[in-house]
Formats: sequence, structure tokens, C-alpha cells
Amino acid sequence: MLLSTQTDITARKLGYEGAIRLLAKAGYDLLDFSFFQAQEEGFFDLDEADILSFAREMRSAAESCGVAFDQTHPPFSFPGEMWKDWEKLIVPVVVKSLRASAALGAKVAVVHPVQYLNYQRNAGELYELNIKYYNVLRPYAEELGIRIALENMWQFRIDSSIIVPSVCASPKEFCSMLDDLGSDVFTACLDIGHCPLTGWTPAEAIRALGHDRLGALHVHDNDKAGDLHILPGFGKIDWNDVCKALGEIDYAGVFTYECDNFFNFVLDDSLLLPAAEFCAKTGRHLVSMVDANRPAK
Repeated sequence: MLLSTQTDITARKLGYEGAIRLLAKAGYDLLDFSFFQAQEEGFFDLDEADILSFAREMRSAAESCGVAFDQTHPPFSFPGEMWKDWEKLIVPVVVKSLRASAALGAKVAVVHPVQYLNYQRNAGELYELNIKYYNVLRPYAEELGIRIALENMWQFRIDSSIIVPSVCASPKEFCSMLDDLGSDVFTACLDIGHCPLTGWTPAEAIRALGHDRLGALHVHDNDKAGDLHILPGFGKIDWNDVCKALGEIDYAGVFTYECDNFFNFVLDDSLLLPAAEFCAKTGRHLVSMVDANRPAK
């Protein structure tokens, strides 16, 4: 199984090409391009030609370092008001990110479900809205030859900082939404860290989704109270259980980190490379644990 990691924090510290060089040198096979900083910088206000030109430059930079982009994370942070006219205001941004993802060479783009409404009060409405949302995106994914991965989400409880379930947090709902969408264009990106925050163990969700539905991962750890995005082993998630479940279902995707908040604890940028190397070595160990639990062939 190949090892990948997102580019978000390292790109903020070193620039996009600096992040690519660092992560390639640290020993990753693949990279997950994070579009968050680009969104903040007005990237999606550019003409599509300029967006695609940038993506091709990043692909070339990665290839020159011996790595490739397998996955991306399109933008998901939009003001609630924009969702009231989402087909006009949000879909074009996501579609631009899908086109950029294809130009990067990625096979999977993780597109967050719609969750601007309170989930506890509007679960049914959000479910139907997401079916419509993803089906609007479907023809673009088909055209580009890229899969859209749904992700299990959380929200804060109304008037508190306590995390509660949101769209696709329940393994049952996650499976139902993928089944109702009914296309190989869609797959699941299980965010390992989100599971315990919303009341399920990652292993429960992995086994529920199974081999056929689970196509991507966001791997990170936390204290089971906050969405910390730290390196596995520095929180409270049971990684033996996670790796056993991934092996049992014979997970066929990439082992993709989303734990680079770890780099925010590094005291100086000169320590980023050894920190990234340690993260990669930890990832290789986890991959070996998954492989050790695969069915005998």
C-alpha cells in the first residue's frame, strides 16, 4: 500500500514547490494537494486557463521529485449564505477544483458533503440536498475521469464547543448515501479522526463501509474531544484496531495522512524535514500493520 500526505501546512510554511520537495525527500510515495490556502488567496477567482496552468506546473514539480498527486482536497469553507444559491456560487468553485485535480493527475477528490444546516434538526433535508449536490457534480467527475470521495463529518452543538455528529458520521448513513448515489464515480473517504469525535470507532466505520465502498482515507489522531489532526500515536485512537479492520476488508486505496498539524509544533523550519521523515516512518509502520492483517491469498 502506498503512503501519501496532504500539502497544507508544509505549503504554508515553504510554498507549494518547497512542500513538494520536502515531502518527496521525506519518503512519501504520493501527495494529496490541499486547495485551502489557494482558496484563501483568491485562486478560484482566476480564469480556468490560469488555474490549469498552475496545476500542471505543480504536477511537473512533483514528477521532477519522483512523486505524484493521487488525491486532492477541494475547498469546503464557504459562508452559509452562499449555500442558499449553491448551484450558482459554490458548484463553479468545486468544478474548477475538480478540473485542477485532473490536471494534477489525481484520481480522487475529497468533496465535503453539504452541512451548513444544523444536522440534528435537519438530517433528512441535508441527506436529500447532498444527493442532489453530488449528482450535479457527477457529470464533471465522469468527464474528467476522477472519483469524488464523500467524507464523514462533524459539527459543533448549537451554542457550545462540543462536537456532535453531522452528515455521514453514522456508518449506516454513509453507506446509504453512497448506495443511493449508485455510481462508481463516488467513493468513501473515511476520516479516521472524525469517527471517535462523533461516537463511532474507526474500525466500526471501516467494517461497515467494507472493501467496495471505502476508497480513500484521511489518517490522523486526536484526544477524542477535539479535531486535532496530529500524528498517529500522539492521541487516543486505537491504531491496532484501525489497522486490523483495514486489513480485514483488504483495503485497496492509499494510506493518506491528514495529520500535518503536527508540523505546527515544530520549533523551527530547519526541523521540518526530520519531522516529516518521522511521520513517514510512522506511516510505513502502520501500513505494515494493515498488510499483516490482510486475508491470506
